[in-house]
Amino acid sequence: MDHHDAHWFKSSHSGGSGTECLEAAHLSLSTAVRDSKALDGPSIDVPHAAWADFVRAIQDEGFASNARIRLPAGQTSTRR
Repeated sequence: MDHHDAHWFKSSHSGGSGTECLEAAHLSLSTAVRDSKALDGPSIDVPHAAWADFVRAIQDEGFASNARIRLPAGQTSTRR
């Protein structure tokens, strides 16, 4: 699926200096994630619940290297 027309956004904590790491776009069936420095590069689609878990983990724990985000049973992320 082509995500070029999606409404991409960055975290409000992003500094805007061009060193941001990712952008996300909420789609009808998933959340797409891509590198903000490679807009024409690949993106991955993750289930909305997995994206919400990821955001919640960062808010609750900061970005700890031991934080684990698990996809629901039977669901996988899709690299585009």
